[in-house]
Amino acid sequence: MKLFFSIPLFFLMSCNTEPSTIYSTIDGIDHENILNGPGSIKKHTLELIYHLDSSISDENFELLIHELDSGSNIWKKYYLNGLTFYCDRLNTGQQLKLESALFKYLIFYPKEYSECIKKMEIQKSDCFLLSISNYVRLYLSRNEITIISMKNVAKNYCKNCTDSEIEFIYNYLDLANNSLNE
Repeated sequence: MKLFFSIPLFFLMSCNTEPSTIYSTIDGIDHENILNGPGSIKKHTLELIYHLDSSISDENFELLIHELDSGSNIWKKYYLNGLTFYCDRLNTGQQLKLESALFKYLIFYPKEYSECIKKMEIQKSDCFLLSISNYVRLYLSRNEITIISMKNVAKNYCKNCTDSEIEFIYNYLDLANNSLNE
């Protein structure tokens, strides 16, 4: 008889527990600890990515641009993804900063850039492509560099890239260049 009363009590207790959210630690970063910690650009980035907060600010945009350029390599893909939430909401000055940062990231981290782009929603990847297209146009109009030179630099920085990854980067730069002519 004791067993009969124990079982329903167990089910009642387990039904009243709050659902818990499990965050990734696959990359060695304790996402939950950061999200529960004090405000930081890392926390802001994870809140955007996990759709916990969609607020954007000029200060956080500047921090994301800075961290994409000089932050730790393990966080760069997160900062790049965080910037997708800002891409279509920028003023002219911010747009120029984004274009420069994305182009630099594409050229100096082509493998990581292509991996991130392939996983993005189409609207976000298109916004990045348009930004890079604008920057490519700027460089080409000044005759400072050619599209072939851009490809060569990206290939040189594409560490451990397969032929198909290099081809993707070449096609992406061609697409950025050709989208200006349409």
